[in-house]
Amino acid sequence: MARNNGARKPLFDPKNEKLPVNAQPLRGKASELIVSINGRGCSNALTSLSHIHNQIFIDRGSYLAKSPNALNYDWRINPSTGNELLDLHVKRFFSFINAKRKTKGKVEMLDCVLANLLSAYNTNSQLLYSRMSANNKDYRTTIQIVDYLVANELIVNVNGKANEYQGNSSWMIATDKLSREFEQAKVKVALSNDASMVIVRDKKGNDKELNRIKTRQPLKLKEVSNPVQDYNRLWLSHDVTLGGKNLVPFCRRIFNESLDYGGRFYGASHLVIPSAERKYILIDEQSTIEPDFKSLHFALLYAQVGIELDPLRDDPYLVDGFDRKTIKLASLVLLNSENIPAFKGNITKSGNHQNKQVIAEYRKALELFMLRSSQGLEAKEPRKPQVLKGFIDGMPDDIDGETLYTALCERHQAIAHLFGSEKIGVRLQNIDSQIMAKTIAQLTALDIPVLPVHDSLRCKVSDCGVVTQAMKQAYKTVTGFDGCVTNYESGQLKPNFTM
Repeated sequence: MARNNGARKPLFDPKNEKLPVNAQPLRGKASELIVSINGRGCSNALTSLSHIHNQIFIDRGSYLAKSPNALNYDWRINPSTGNELLDLHVKRFFSFINAKRKTKGKVEMLDCVLANLLSAYNTNSQLLYSRMSANNKDYRTTIQIVDYLVANELIVNVNGKANEYQGNSSWMIATDKLSREFEQAKVKVALSNDASMVIVRDKKGNDKELNRIKTRQPLKLKEVSNPVQDYNRLWLSHDVTLGGKNLVPFCRRIFNESLDYGGRFYGASHLVIPSAERKYILIDEQSTIEPDFKSLHFALLYAQVGIELDPLRDDPYLVDGFDRKTIKLASLVLLNSENIPAFKGNITKSGNHQNKQVIAEYRKALELFMLRSSQGLEAKEPRKPQVLKGFIDGMPDDIDGETLYTALCERHQAIAHLFGSEKIGVRLQNIDSQIMAKTIAQLTALDIPVLPVHDSLRCKVSDCGVVTQAMKQAYKTVTGFDGCVTNYESGQLKPNFTM
């Protein structure tokens, strides 16, 4: 069936401005599938879920791997590789819902869901979606698509309510049947032509309209948009793979409340890959490496007071009387905290042996509850303990928050007055995103593809020298100081690459 070219949004065209299985369905009896969840932080106790007709119904949410995918509404099946596959499913889907005509919105949503399922399959992840807001046509269409995919044994679907512990609702994964279709068609994911390069989220995490920013800050919006648009354009002529499967490199920048806070690059599928597995990523079939800025946020705070920090010679996580790991865990929280008394209290309670035991018992009970409820067995949800809020895993027994904070302030006297300042976390993220944006802009001009991972960039080994120099140059442009760029790969710390 030939499809009208106007039925789909055009794909992103700037000229017009294999790994361990994590959640793979395994064929069991003829009427049954077993979902094996055996990786990325899932409990050893939860190894399988039995269900009939590819569908599981649960009351309180389901246990997830650490990095599930959320629906990215900007993704589509690349028409140069997937037209025939999409045409087939469009025809079957509209027959399934008994629709007399093919509506553009439903075609686009089916296209989007298939693209997201492809990415989830390629990254061994579950695909999250919501079955709520039934009055919204997009949600209704999504549910229709899920029902179609379930009926044709193309996905395993879990219908669940939001789980307050992990915040997930419903999810799906491709069955062997759909994954074989993906592999035989050799399809890839593309970016829709109207994809957002920039998103600004409000205090509740909801996307805000950009119209006001477009009117009031058009030049700044263009400035923050251009690097990510150029980045996405560059990836049209390069490939990134993991275990022989294509990853989705396309990104967008996400800001918090305004263009002054946040701004990191998100959305690409490599960001859900654990760091231990990212080293196997190939760019244009070449091995990769990941240079990063060492102790970046500490260095940025020192730069704000006119001091150049060399983390290799003056490790900011070395504090007298404390283990380095403890200080690093605490610092990650501190540099995102606006409430110092709460920070101190959380450190103290996280080192309390009784609190640790309460948290361990709660998590064990919650795990058992989710296991039983996901299998339709009688189960009582454990009550969430108050000490869970702000609890920091890994704190040593009997640590005192006041003592630790005092030691940190003494160790970092020059910047101690900045600890707890307003929006410190998202302000630091904004600065590091500026550095990454300038780095990416320089590299895209040189036709060098990279994958941003917050304060690091995954690149070809052969490009590492140029990438490192670009990172250091961008850091100096933003801060006025030389940046410390290292590579932590396979346990080896290799400082400051040179060209």
